[in-house]
Amino acid sequence: MPRTLFFGLIGAALAIISSIAQANDRDLRATTIPASACQSTAVFSGFLSSQGNWVASGGSNSFVALVCPLPLNNIDLGGTTDDNDLSKFRVHYRDGDGVGTAAQVALNLYRITVTTTETFSRQFICSFFSAPSTTSYTRTTRSCAHDLVFGSFYVFNIEINAGQNTGDTEFVGIDFP
Repeated sequence: MPRTLFFGLIGAALAIISSIAQANDRDLRATTIPASACQSTAVFSGFLSSQGNWVASGGSNSFVALVCPLPLNNIDLGGTTDDNDLSKFRVHYRDGDGVGTAAQVALNLYRITVTTTETFSRQFICSFFSAPSTTSYTRTTRSCAHDLVFGSFYVFNIEINAGQNTGDTEFVGIDFP
């Protein structure tokens, strides 16, 4: 076998393995978190709409804080391991002022682990801040490489802010493409 063909095949195999390692596991890709599954922790002039989206009303400086659990089953449908691998998540939302800074949807993903019977630890994993070029409904994918740990709980803390004189800012949900 010629040397260039051998190294070409090795390079192609490594590229395939690399692309597989950087993808969300199949079971995580099947998971969605609709806005209606999130609980409010603070609301100032915001509300849960009849469509199931959390809305901060534009023009009133309204604010909504949410906590959204990430339900994990610890089963890797794509292989023989018993863990879940996260590479990215996608946020579906509407930013009331588009590229402006008055309105925003912000997310932080945390890992919560019980350390003893009386304490727990909270570890920051990654974040997202909206900055779309539109005020229409949109979605943005955020890279977030993390090996989800069995026995831990994962939550997204979300803040929806609508500034003065902007349109409504809404959070629709999260999925894992």
